[in-house]
Amino acid sequence: MVSEYSNEELVAIFELGRLYFEMGYFAPAERIFSGLAVVDGERTPCRIGLGLVKLERGLYQEATTHFRQALQIGNYPVLAKLGLCAAFVAMKEMSRAQSILAEISNEPDRLQMIDPDQQRLFEALVLRCRVAG
Repeated sequence: MVSEYSNEELVAIFELGRLYFEMGYFAPAERIFSGLAVVDGERTPCRIGLGLVKLERGLYQEATTHFRQALQIGNYPVLAKLGLCAAFVAMKEMSRAQSILAEISNEPDRLQMIDPDQQRLFEALVLRCRVAG
């Protein structure tokens, strides 16, 4: 369902959800991201937001579902893969996490397009998988 919301309105709503998430208010963040998933026409990274909320709450299987959906949509593939990898690390499925990290490593152009915090997350996940492996 494509909504009648403008891109600016959708981004503002997403940013509110992100602010709630960053402040640790997971229930309101989840409600915002869930609502966006219904009305945004895949114009925001709300599914990644949902995955992160589930990850923070320890609901790793549900987190993987949201990250996979984001990956299928294809708008934020590196972020979706990083989230999926984090969920696999949390579930102690290191071989699956390493497989995703290898995929990301094979996309250096995309990896360079993400912000420095996300690059540090990638590096931390690589180190974590090496220690476990």
